[in-house]
This record gives sequence, C-alpha cells and structure tokens, in this order.
Amino acid sequence: MSHSQNGQPNWFARHKVLTAIIGSFLVITVVGALSEDLEQKQEASVVSEPVSAITEDSRTASTRSIARQVVSVLGEKNLSGKTTLRGVEFVEHPIEPEKYELKVDFMAQSYPNNQTPFMTHNSMTELAKAITPRLGEEVYRFRFTAHLSLVDVYGTESVEEVMSVGMERETWEKITWENFSFDRLPDVADHYWMHPAIR
Repeated sequence: MSHSQNGQPNWFARHKVLTAIIGSFLVITVVGALSEDLEQKQEASVVSEPVSAITEDSRTASTRSIARQVVSVLGEKNLSGKTTLRGVEFVEHPIEPEKYELKVDFMAQSYPNNQTPFMTHNSMTELAKAITPRLGEEVYRFRFTAHLSLVDVYGTESVEEVMSVGMERETWEKITWENFSFDRLPDVADHYWMHPAIR
C-alpha cells in the first residue's frame, strides 16, 4: 500500500480533499439559501408596512414600497418583455400641503380580439386591491396610467398612454375589492380615460 509523505494512505488524502470540496459546497448553498430567505422576509416586511405620514424623508421609502407592490401584482416584465413599472410618485396637493396623490405608471399588455381594455381594467383593479388598504389618510387620490407601444399610420412606434383611472379616497373606501368586478371600473372611477386605439 502506498503512503503519502505524512504516513497516511493516499486514499485518505484524496478523501480529505473530496470531503473539503463537498463541505464547502454545502456551506455555500446553505448560506446562499439563508441570505435569500432573509432578503425575501425583509422585502415582505417593507411591502406590508402601511404608507402613512409622508415626509420628505419617508417619501422615497414609500415610493419604493409601492413600486415593489406594483411589481408583485403585475410582474417585473410584461409578455412582450418590457419592464412593467414606469414610475411611482407621490404628488403634493396644490392647496393642502399635507395631502398627496399617488401616481402609478405601468406598461400594459396588448391582447388580441379587443381584450386589451378588459385585461387592463383587471390589472388596475388588482393594483387598487393590493395598494389602497396600505395608503394612509394623507393620500386622497390614486391615479393609475397604463402605457402601450402603438404604431401610427406611418409605421412609427412609440410608447403612449392608453388608459388612465383616478379614484378619490371616498370612492375606493366604498368598494369591497374582493367582490368587485373589474369590468365595472369605468363606471365607478372618478376619472376614466381610454385611448381610441384600444377601443
């Protein structure tokens, strides 16, 4: 039987190397899984925090929290591969400085057979269902604006607003979102606009 320089058999030296490699792999895997789990828990806790008492310092954090909520509802990219979220903003009321309008801009998805308006209504309803319970009293209105890539008669493609829905707090507080039918959105919204191209 051959021996290594320290007197141990060669199979023992090879076994130690193999054990070290496997052990390192397991440590890396476990640490990676634990850090990913911790990151998901931190993100979930931020998303579940209510948006309230908006100040200059908290406005950025509130915007990020709403942005994560939008991505969790609509997905990071639409079926065309375009980034879904275009923007989240809290706009101060022109007369009452303690009041804000929440504006969310996102890329909608184009569907065949004139289904785009209905599916966009569904997306906006799901957004409202997820976001409105978290909005503090200082948010008096939300406005969701959907965008799509449209092609004009000359073949020029551009991203355009195709639908806008605005709702005042008094309106959304009357709605039971779990039972609400998304096709009723144009009827109950305080502001509703749809581009002729998707009618």
